[in-house]
Amino acid sequence: MPSLRTTLGLLAACLGCAMLLWVLERSGPRAGQAASGAQESLFRAPLRETDYLVIERRGYRAELRRGAEGWMLTHPMAAFASQTEVQRLLDNLERAPLRARIEAHELRLRELTLADFGLLEPQARLVVAGPRARAELMLGDLTGTSNELFAGFMHSGDVLLTDPALLAALPASPFALSDTSFVRGDSRRIGAVGLRRPGQPYLKLSREPGGWMITQPLAARADEAAVAALLDALAKARIARFVWPVPGSPDDAGGNRRGQLLRFGLAEESEQGVQIQLWMTGDPVGRRIRLGTSVAALPGHVHALADDGAAVVAVTNTLYALALRPADALRDRRVLVFAPETIDTITVQGVEPPLALRR
Repeated sequence: MPSLRTTLGLLAACLGCAMLLWVLERSGPRAGQAASGAQESLFRAPLRETDYLVIERRGYRAELRRGAEGWMLTHPMAAFASQTEVQRLLDNLERAPLRARIEAHELRLRELTLADFGLLEPQARLVVAGPRARAELMLGDLTGTSNELFAGFMHSGDVLLTDPALLAALPASPFALSDTSFVRGDSRRIGAVGLRRPGQPYLKLSREPGGWMITQPLAARADEAAVAALLDALAKARIARFVWPVPGSPDDAGGNRRGQLLRFGLAEESEQGVQIQLWMTGDPVGRRIRLGTSVAALPGHVHALADDGAAVVAVTNTLYALALRPADALRDRRVLVFAPETIDTITVQGVEPPLALRR
């Protein structure tokens, strides 16, 4: 004899299948088909004006706001967001189809509630808001065949069916929405670089019409390849981890900031770190980044802080190693600098007879 639990399980499965068949067999505009024959969408209006997002899923909560500099993460950490990833999410939301609708009064007739569709404790919750509208969407259970996803909007008793790809399109963590670029901006616009290193004199590189020059602590031509490697490392530096304040712990940020920066080798007076000052074209003030001590839990990485970033992060130590190179390693070793194609005469004196070569 089958157990009571097995019997109840089979009854629940039959009920789920019956609900799905009932929904899919319905026709007309209420089943997700507009009167014109076009597929309806979950969101009736374009999301181009969206300036606030909340995503709750799998134990995390991410908040994003769009400002003058684009999308920013405001929770669980303060960081620049990846504009591409946020736009991809908005595109997926805007394209999400409305395949069917079970209206609230129909649920009551069949003695069903939102809990039967996983919408009281949803798998994910999203808030999409702009200056003129706000929507809160819950994503519940998959249907028995897993090819449909139950969804619903707050303050609406209707149950909607959409593509389960919408759930898969949500980020796995807040970090997946962050901009991992450590140095923001186009490195081709950098006109000068200043380096402060422990135990070494201050070094400054300037881009001149004839190429890069060392202007401090001496005046000399710079090795173009060495400078290019430094700029390339700046452009390729990526954030591997947010270290402090600890994501999701806002009270941590209110602690002794100076003490924390000293701990990571990032304080002004620290003798362990490297400070890099960058001057962009048209920016007389410049921006500064600091590279500090090694990250014990992440070999090959150092603690880092950018002036336009609120958090201490971990980046690969490639940039740190290049920034420690002494002035002598950055000098151009060539005795003469010229373009061979511009030479049409070579004269050798001090030999008898004098030698002259003409192109």
